[in-house]
Amino acid sequence: MTALVADLAEGTKVFAATDLKTRSDNTVPAVRFGDPGVVQKSVNGRINVAWERSHHNGAALVLSGLSQDMVSLEAPPFVRGQWVRFEKDVRFRSNRRVQKGCHAIVLDLLQDSDSCPTVLVRAAPFHQQAAFDFCVSACDIRPLAFQVGQEIFSPDELPGGFHAADLVYATQDLGSNPVLVGRGDVGIVLGPGRPAGDPDRPIMIRFEASREKGHPVMISLPVASISREPVLCTGRRVQLNTAVRFPNGQTVEMGKVGTLIDDIENSIQVSLDINGKADLRAFKAPMGSLTVFHEQPYGAGQEEELSERLAELEFFADANERSGNATKTMSLLQQNLFAVHGYGSGVGISFLVSDRVSVLANSLRCLILRKQVMDGFDGTLANESNNAFSHDALANDTSRNRPYISAIEKYAHGRRVLDIGTGPFALWARLSLKNGAESVDAVEANIKSIKLAIDGFQAETSSNGVPEWALLNDAAVCEADGPDGLQMKLEVAGHSDAPPQELFLYHGLSSDATLGLRGGYTMLVHEILGDFAGTEGAAAAVNDIRSRGLLAPDCVCVPRKSSTLLAPTSVLEPSLMEKLLHRLAHAGTSNIQPLVRHGARYFHKKFLLAEPQPLEILDFQGGIDLVQNRTLEFRTERDGAFDGVHMHLFVDLDGEEFIDTLAIHSRVTDNPQEDSTWSTTYIKLVEMPIILPAGSRIVVRCRANLEGALAHYALEVLIGEASSESVVASCEWKGGA
Repeated sequence: MTALVADLAEGTKVFAATDLKTRSDNTVPAVRFGDPGVVQKSVNGRINVAWERSHHNGAALVLSGLSQDMVSLEAPPFVRGQWVRFEKDVRFRSNRRVQKGCHAIVLDLLQDSDSCPTVLVRAAPFHQQAAFDFCVSACDIRPLAFQVGQEIFSPDELPGGFHAADLVYATQDLGSNPVLVGRGDVGIVLGPGRPAGDPDRPIMIRFEASREKGHPVMISLPVASISREPVLCTGRRVQLNTAVRFPNGQTVEMGKVGTLIDDIENSIQVSLDINGKADLRAFKAPMGSLTVFHEQPYGAGQEEELSERLAELEFFADANERSGNATKTMSLLQQNLFAVHGYGSGVGISFLVSDRVSVLANSLRCLILRKQVMDGFDGTLANESNNAFSHDALANDTSRNRPYISAIEKYAHGRRVLDIGTGPFALWARLSLKNGAESVDAVEANIKSIKLAIDGFQAETSSNGVPEWALLNDAAVCEADGPDGLQMKLEVAGHSDAPPQELFLYHGLSSDATLGLRGGYTMLVHEILGDFAGTEGAAAAVNDIRSRGLLAPDCVCVPRKSSTLLAPTSVLEPSLMEKLLHRLAHAGTSNIQPLVRHGARYFHKKFLLAEPQPLEILDFQGGIDLVQNRTLEFRTERDGAFDGVHMHLFVDLDGEEFIDTLAIHSRVTDNPQEDSTWSTTYIKLVEMPIILPAGSRIVVRCRANLEGALAHYALEVLIGEASSESVVASCEWKGGA
């Protein structure tokens, strides 16, 4: 921060360079470091400054006779009470870790003159890890878009003795019709609540997950509405603080652990294991005799205990749903399910991901279904920045990257390559150059991705997210000199006397003739494939490129072909954990809504009644029909209760390398530990399952229209032999998920 050395003119905006106190009260600063003010008067190096508000009473304040080193013309990079996000992982020898994306609050700045000063922060609680203070370089943190309020505040001087980043729990249901946050739900203290100047000022809490949608929510609350200790709620594991004696003379010693089965005020009932599983005793616990037991994850050899615990939670969840209180299950599971699997209170997960349920599903590889709109995204993914779309995840998806890498290594040498939808890391453009391509023209419609790609080429380090295997050596960024769509030219030094390789980066859609694409391409590479082959516009894009004569006769397409495969399914039989995850993802309910498209993770092929067949085929090498009608005939391979269809992406890179997303999710590939960033799709078609013996005939009439911006799909399902078949269901939808 630059100090001032000359007299300041009246009206100059300044910032406090340190905490400032008044003579009338020199115990607590009236002005905090970083507070904005305006110079009223400047004489002989001393200034009078009007500050917007005093931290004593919230009123405007004038401090006179300040030395000029007490203020600065520059706003500080960070101020006390500001929330920040970590831009990199931080690890400690004590095994504590702060992950990239986690949040912290600024406590102070060191008085140093470095271009990247040192900041004292308090890392917010995360999983089982409590909040703690440490110093970090300002270069490793970024301000968060949200802040608690306009004024600077002291994180350790909040009402009720609370501190910013304290872990707290709601002591009552918050909101009504619907309840926004349930009693016992966890959150962290952000800072002072609103309104400022209220003598009984509330505290701003960031609750980890709302009941309705499971997203984080910020609420300004009085201190009586929060507790530092977990709250006794139905389903919680609890511990006796005192011995309990039953009428038959039997005594339960202090420290015994059980499950709270009823949390009605003045009638708390608990179930305890007295002498083993055969002697479970439910009784009304004396007031004050219980505390919440901090549940630990179940390890190897405790599978039976874990199953019993999950069955307990499902019992409570089912009771809630039967009584019309399904949303209460959201709090039940938020408070217990994460602890059971090693995530403590579950706090902080939403710092890193928008879908907390997926964290459990991915770590346990459990089937999880997510409702998707029937009118989805168009082929340009122009709104991808507003949705959970992670290019970092794509860059680390080995099940996707490995086949692409193999095919590009096989064909790129000496070719003129066109890469459509190159993305922020330009992975296939880079890999083509590394494998000897003569030149690459890379096209990207998203301007944010273009800027990130240019930054990556300029820095050429893995710190920008580019994987090590895609980094280029001896690459130089040149100024763009061409059509408006051309954003960058890159040259890579050739070997010995070979001419340099070239990469041209274009902003726009490949169908835009004004981009000035050079043509004569002998290799076309793209990854504009969604969970369906046709939902991201690959068919129309490749047909357009070919119709304009931009591809040479010997052009090789990577991938060569892609399809969406469909198969009839039996009724899903989820595990206990999968049932609970489904409830957590669907407002506490257990049912699967018919005729709704569901994105599926870890859908297993054991639920299929027959082998999949193609709903659509995109033959990039030979030509693509934009309107495809198919009649698929299946014979069930086993007895089963038919109720829906499953669809998944299948990619043929070059006739030797393939991506089968169902096989990946089912763990039946050569690399069973691999995951896919592509999901599969499940649609429950009938409310009541149809019992079918092995050998039954199922016909699916399919239509895929890929002409417009939104791919349009329609299915009609018939059951029976050709002479007596009848329609049992039909549905249609548009766009991608």
